[in-house]
Amino acid sequence: MRRSPFSFSQKFLDTSPRPVHFWECCLSTANADVMQNTCTPANNTDDCGRSAIFGESNYYLDRAFEIYERINRMHTGRIPGKSAEKRRKNLFVSNPVPVQSFLGSSGDFSIREFQIDLENQFTAKPRISFANMSLDESNFLASIEGKPKLDVARYDVLSKLLKASRVENVQAVLLPECSVPYAWAHDLARFSAQHQILVVAGLEHWVANNISHNLLLTLVPFTWRGVNDCVVLLRLKNHYSPKEMLEVHGRGLTIPKPEIFRYDLINWRGLYLAPYYCIELADISHRTLFQSKVDLIVASEWNADVSYFSNIVESLSRDIHCYVAQVNNSKFGDSRLTQPSSTVKKDLLKLKGGLNNTILVGEIDYKSLRAFQSKKYSLTRTDDTFKPVPPSIDRVAVLKRQQNRLHF
Repeated sequence: MRRSPFSFSQKFLDTSPRPVHFWECCLSTANADVMQNTCTPANNTDDCGRSAIFGESNYYLDRAFEIYERINRMHTGRIPGKSAEKRRKNLFVSNPVPVQSFLGSSGDFSIREFQIDLENQFTAKPRISFANMSLDESNFLASIEGKPKLDVARYDVLSKLLKASRVENVQAVLLPECSVPYAWAHDLARFSAQHQILVVAGLEHWVANNISHNLLLTLVPFTWRGVNDCVVLLRLKNHYSPKEMLEVHGRGLTIPKPEIFRYDLINWRGLYLAPYYCIELADISHRTLFQSKVDLIVASEWNADVSYFSNIVESLSRDIHCYVAQVNNSKFGDSRLTQPSSTVKKDLLKLKGGLNNTILVGEIDYKSLRAFQSKKYSLTRTDDTFKPVPPSIDRVAVLKRQQNRLHF
């Protein structure tokens, strides 16, 4: 039987000249999923009927772990007395939540809940770097046409932003939607692993098999057996924007609609966060998925309708009662770090414009937020640090966050 061009030979897996990082295995299996993803336009439209990319069956992270184990066996050996499942949990815990229908929603949801690097809990407030980048629409269009611009000057901009973030001793870096070509995903993963910095970035469209994939990348670092590494989380955008659909369809390409809506809930070092694309937050059933279950929602954006999404972010922060970090194309602005507080206190960071690409750093006090949420109103009415919690707050879920437990 002829071997797939996207798989490794058994001989290579057993005779690799060097150990490999887990992030390398993640990108390898994710690449295979994208390159082999196919779907047929539905009902004579330009949209794919359904796309199973990164689906639950034959999950790409599970395959990545199998490759990671196989290649590194001859270099590091296996841990005596530990099953493969226990060894995998040293890298990441992935809890697939059964598909759920939510009242008033526009479809079914599949949530992956992750626990990563819980032994290395935060002892100080996490510092977050917001990239103030001016994104060129010609780069966005070039990627849709399958000709991403990978010039040195553009790479230098990204490199300087990452270096500045490292100098500022941040724990997370946030980049806008469609700000990084997929070809540079491995550079971001290497940066995340080496410096143990979480990265959330919107990747430019990756066209394969006439399908234009808009992928949200989240890199979650950890250290295992003295080696710095990271987990690569990729998911397909659940809703493409109207303008985005016009540009894709106008070039004869198809849009991969997911079989079901997918989201990730990540507990990293004790911080619960959920990454979104901006238009996903415009769907009320999507943005309420993690009420009481997150400390931080991250929104990667390329959004000109600043006023509309400003209202969404402010209500989101107060309704879900969490920190919200949105990072947008600096031409439009409103990149901000918001907390559920009074109007005077709500924005911890806010920026727009500027000729130079730079970063701004904010920090979140998520432990104080949880402590506030665990109290009843009678104990918080004289505390103006945060707004009162919504009536639907689930204090059991708040307790789970304090105890680093799975929600589902």
